[in-house]
Amino acid sequence: MGLGTALTLKERTMNETDKLCESLERKRSLGEVLAGTCWLQLDAIDPGQREAWKRDGRMFSVVHEGVELFPAYQFIDVGGRYQPRAVILSVLEAWGAIHDSWAVAAWFYFPNAWLIDRAGSSARNLSPVEALAMGLDDQVVQAAKRRHGSYVA
Repeated sequence: MGLGTALTLKERTMNETDKLCESLERKRSLGEVLAGTCWLQLDAIDPGQREAWKRDGRMFSVVHEGVELFPAYQFIDVGGRYQPRAVILSVLEAWGAIHDSWAVAAWFYFPNAWLIDRAGSSARNLSPVEALAMGLDDQVVQAAKRRHGSYVA
């Protein structure tokens, strides 16, 4: 076995280890998103509108253990019926094609370098969910636009 083959085996082992670590970290992160987010199930969303809203990019969902879940922060309650917040359409348009809805849920959940709360004596990063709750809709849309070309775990 030549030196080139040994390096290839070492590199392969490192790549497999890196992939395992990344997979474990993703699982931990998604567990945190799942536990820290208020979720709605299918029966809470108007069945006549649900598919159209998803198709039109007005909302998104994730699937956990075979159950479709909708993050509650993307809705407003209008007379006991949930409807997508208008800003979610703008955020999802800025996001672009969604290949992994869990990545979108994680983006909303974790603090974002583009969203900063400067109130008080010290600044801190906000999650998009926190920023939406503070009425910073435009800043959240801008943060979604800026995420292109950046790394999302």
